[in-house]
Amino acid sequence: MSCPYPDCSGDIQSRGSFGYCKDCKLPVFCCPVCKNTKTYNRTLARFCVACGCPISLPENKDVEGVPLNQILDFSSHARRINLPESIWIRPLNYKGFLWCLSAAGNLYGLSPHKEKPEYFCSLGEDFGKSPNLVQEWGPFASPIFLALGPKSLKTVSLLNLVTDEFSIELDPGESVLCNMQGGFFGLVGKDESVFFLTRTSEEIRLASLSLKTRKAQKVPLPVTNAQIPVVGPVNAGGHIVLYSRESLFKLNTERSDAWQLTPIPFEVDFQPIVTPAALSHSSLDMPLGIIPPLVSEDYLYIPGTSRAEPAFLTLGLEKAITTFSILKVPPGIYDSGPRQQLVLASRGRVLTYRGLLAETPAADEQILGERCVFHHNSLSVTFARPGRGGRVLRWYSKGKDAQDYPFGDPEDFREALGFFVAGSCIMFVYTNGTNKSVMIVWDLYR
Repeated sequence: MSCPYPDCSGDIQSRGSFGYCKDCKLPVFCCPVCKNTKTYNRTLARFCVACGCPISLPENKDVEGVPLNQILDFSSHARRINLPESIWIRPLNYKGFLWCLSAAGNLYGLSPHKEKPEYFCSLGEDFGKSPNLVQEWGPFASPIFLALGPKSLKTVSLLNLVTDEFSIELDPGESVLCNMQGGFFGLVGKDESVFFLTRTSEEIRLASLSLKTRKAQKVPLPVTNAQIPVVGPVNAGGHIVLYSRESLFKLNTERSDAWQLTPIPFEVDFQPIVTPAALSHSSLDMPLGIIPPLVSEDYLYIPGTSRAEPAFLTLGLEKAITTFSILKVPPGIYDSGPRQQLVLASRGRVLTYRGLLAETPAADEQILGERCVFHHNSLSVTFARPGRGGRVLRWYSKGKDAQDYPFGDPEDFREALGFFVAGSCIMFVYTNGTNKSVMIVWDLYR
């Protein structure tokens, strides 16, 4: 088996249906149609090199081929990859790579099998301050990386690294909300359009930019004060939504010539987290570089408080978004795993949720309930403090004793960007005390 990447003929290290080249260290996968294990494809390939069938790398919802109750020793089998710059926004896990846009606007690709990140291009210092997006569009569903700046949207083809820029027409005094230091502003895609927020002295607007026609459409929020904090937009099961302290706003596109944002008042005793300042004083925390709402396969979770206690406002996505429920939770840090499930680490336990129902995959009085949390199948990870020692990253897997990964100097860790799964690898990305970023990789086959 030889490497399918150009200018490389290295041998393939097989990892079940996934693998990587021993020379260039780039990820590959076996065609899910012909299942030819003697020929592997590039993870961005659209057609199998063996049978010619259209293919796509399966979503990384499983740690490929590894029973998690038979995994290796997490305390030692790890590699460290240093990124040369600071990252403010959570990397995107796509096709076996982590795509990272630095705070200075430089795009890197990280293969979990390489020793260092690969620099691809610079989008400029105006980019890298708000969430990014990978979207497949066009007649061949070509993948493009999208980043939002104060005057334009820039794209990078992940197939050939060709860049493009979509200018955003702004009225006098209108600004694009694209810096997370000033609020929780998102960038989401639906069909062939992307959605983001703009603001004038009189209006907050939901903007839609078509990647096909390059034209923008803007819809004002039905609010009287343009300076109120808002969060979003979010693609919640195909619904484009955002919210303020009092209401959820849902985009109505039934009339193509007259889009509207329909307000849905919360009408429950709930105060959502809508600003970074409110998050810093909240008993709920989240990783760096994401906006607060979490979208699972069936629910939208909005974090905040209810009667002065931490809670999530939950909305089922199977039907029209109209009914709210309150989910009371203990203080802690929350995130979502590869299966887009709400996971929360509180002092003494790790909790997972489906709707309003909770399970406890890990219980341990040494769990701190801070910094980070991850859950996938029967594996849970979070920070713990053993006795009087320093913090450790503790791994819990069904049928095995907990394992500790020593984190060393506390100054080495500042904020978590999250855990990611790619093939047989689990990756943890965080920022350190020198304002740089680090990725720790566990290859479960090593």
